[in-house]
Amino acid sequence: MQVEHRVFYLSKKNLYTILFGGNMQKKGLLYLIILSVLISTQIFSQPLLEENFDYPAGTLLTSVGWTFSSGTTNPLTVTSPGLTFTNYPSVSGNALTLMTTGEDDYKDFTPQSSGDVYLFLLANVTSAQSGDYFIALSPSTLQYNYYARLHVKASGSGYVLGISKSNEVAGGALYGNTELSFNTTYLIGVKYTFVPADTTDDVISVYVFADGTLPATEPATPEVGPYSFSGKNDATDLGFVTIRQGSSSYAADLIIDGIRVQTTWLETQVPVELTSFTSIVKENNVTLNWKTATELNNKGFEIYRNNKMIKFVPGFGTTSESKSYQYVDKNLDNGTYNYRLVQIDLNGMKKTVGNTEAKVNRMPTEFAVSQNYPNPFNPSTVIKFALPADARVSLKVYNVLGVEVSTLIDDNLNAGIHEVNFNATNLTSGLYFYNITTRGVDGVVNSTTMKMMFLK
Repeated sequence: MQVEHRVFYLSKKNLYTILFGGNMQKKGLLYLIILSVLISTQIFSQPLLEENFDYPAGTLLTSVGWTFSSGTTNPLTVTSPGLTFTNYPSVSGNALTLMTTGEDDYKDFTPQSSGDVYLFLLANVTSAQSGDYFIALSPSTLQYNYYARLHVKASGSGYVLGISKSNEVAGGALYGNTELSFNTTYLIGVKYTFVPADTTDDVISVYVFADGTLPATEPATPEVGPYSFSGKNDATDLGFVTIRQGSSSYAADLIIDGIRVQTTWLETQVPVELTSFTSIVKENNVTLNWKTATELNNKGFEIYRNNKMIKFVPGFGTTSESKSYQYVDKNLDNGTYNYRLVQIDLNGMKKTVGNTEAKVNRMPTEFAVSQNYPNPFNPSTVIKFALPADARVSLKVYNVLGVEVSTLIDDNLNAGIHEVNFNATNLTSGLYFYNITTRGVDGVVNSTTMKMMFLK
């Protein structure tokens, strides 16, 4: 996996040297090899299936690529908000709430018949009973023949996770010992290993992690398993994942999110390990600083201010060294700004990796009036002015004959930046003037008159 990523970034000259020892003949064959490497890199760097429920709340799962399996009540429906988990790549969008009875749905992925198949998901259990499964894998030719059934059972003041290869034991065949907490989001990984030596010896394991504890390498000891059951033949392949709302007497109520099916543990790692994302306010500028510990296939970052993209900052591709970034957002008005940092990999995949908030509250040092914007306008425009101290303010609009057509402000205002909207819907097109007069508590008077053009 790592070697493939390195080849992807080699220059054409270096790739000639590695493949042919410097002999640059037979270019057609070489290009086929290069294309094969690039395609394999793309395939192995992406999960077989990824579902973040990134749809509006209320969306039926069967309307976004999932297929009805069974059940006549409680159709599987997207709910809000989504679950979150630090440094897990599938946390965008909303989530899915499972009840104790109702509709079951499934979705296919490229069938796998050897090696390992990992099923990862986020789960937040709100209540549990005596034990039932809520998600499972099954062969591409027989969707309802479930393997790797993931169970939840009440235990103490919380619950435990279990696994079964079939329905050989009511409520699940093998459970873990760790009592998990209700209303807490965990990352759960189910691993199915094809063992070619026999037809009944495939192995299933379950891993579970609290927020922020996902390791870069697979732990040596799972929470449940390794588990093998010889009473049922192994799966010929695995090609479906089914979401199940279990029985009313045994099942749990829970929320799930971030489903991923993949063939390696490495694919659970985010392309960029962000160590910090902070904002510093100086006058009316906001400086954003962020650092990464490592980067993999990192094209760069998009910066969003109040959900609007304002800047793209290139990344360093693949590096194991810590990198520092900075961007200065200049000349901002007073107010609160929410910044979101979105990382983009070379395949175009995007993920929010950081959020920070900045409050700009710069007090003006002198009286000032800005040109209205837009100008010319139709039918409304904004007039902005700055007060260095509290004052009585009069803001009036006049036509070219000097006749007052509107009084926008006649009041006491605090020091700071102010703006007012002027709507000229009931006026005729033409040139107008706005005058701002202020009188401070010290008796100082300021007055400014500016032109603006109304064009219907």
